[in-house]
Amino acid sequence: MWERPSDHHGIYLDCFAQGFAKDNNPASPYCEEANCYQLGKLHLARNVRKIIAGPLMTEGRMEYLLPYTDFTTGANGGSPNQLPLWEMVYGDCVVNNTFNSHWSPYFRKMWMMQGGLISSYWPKWGEDKGEDLDIYTETTCQRVIRHVEGTLMRRHDRPQGIAVSQWDNGVVFWNPPVAQADSARYRPWGPAAKKHDASPENLTFATALGEFAIESIARDGIWAWTPDGDFIADHVRKVSRNSETVFSCDSDDLVVIRGMGRWVIRNCSDKPVKVTIYSKCLKETTLPQGKWVRQQREETPHCIDGTVTLEIPANELFVSGIPLYLEK
Repeated sequence: MWERPSDHHGIYLDCFAQGFAKDNNPASPYCEEANCYQLGKLHLARNVRKIIAGPLMTEGRMEYLLPYTDFTTGANGGSPNQLPLWEMVYGDCVVNNTFNSHWSPYFRKMWMMQGGLISSYWPKWGEDKGEDLDIYTETTCQRVIRHVEGTLMRRHDRPQGIAVSQWDNGVVFWNPPVAQADSARYRPWGPAAKKHDASPENLTFATALGEFAIESIARDGIWAWTPDGDFIADHVRKVSRNSETVFSCDSDDLVVIRGMGRWVIRNCSDKPVKVTIYSKCLKETTLPQGKWVRQQREETPHCIDGTVTLEIPANELFVSGIPLYLEK
């Protein structure tokens, strides 16, 4: 890297500066310093920035590296009760990214509540049922979260224990799960992921983007909304905005996403689920032509009296408005 910097258009520094923490060489200028680890990271980042125009990503988020880094990654604490102070202070300084870890059952949703991008879904080892559907669903989630990525979080509240994060261009509601001690790998969607460890909650809460009435948001459920009508309804039965219903369904095992003109509706249960989308609120007359991924058949949902109603077969995925790559 030092000899041919032009070959590197960007760099990710993993296990950043571990060599400084393990260096006991008496000739090292860092070994006698009380803060040798932090000082070594600072000097390394400073030198890398001199020879590489960008972008620079580091593992972990460190305040003293903000002048040199463009992206950060890594876990942001391990508790659903942690407040997103970094996002409210430094949210507009760097782009936050993380791995979609299954070591913590609430890690993925917690990061969405903080407005961070999430790496692609990691499948459970030895299990491939529904993996393509889950990857597609999660990828579309990022098209909603990207509205707030790299911007400053303006406010964070916890009404009724539900986390509500607000940005100028988005709001995210998250019903945190009860913290679990085990570190078993965890599937974010599908029948095997029924980790709802308490009754679903109802909440009405006013934000800068409108007043939202959310019915039956399950534990680890998400509701996200952006000014242009993109949204994520993950294990939520019904949502209204300013007294106008956005969507409703007859089960909290559904994931409904609208992101940049793309629609993804994922039934995570073993039974058919009916969903109704109210086009008046979204200023759409119909959903674009789409396809049932498992059944490999096309369908164009039609709007009747201002609503679009679909019955989603068990463990099925409906996608529309986008080129499909889930062909068998």
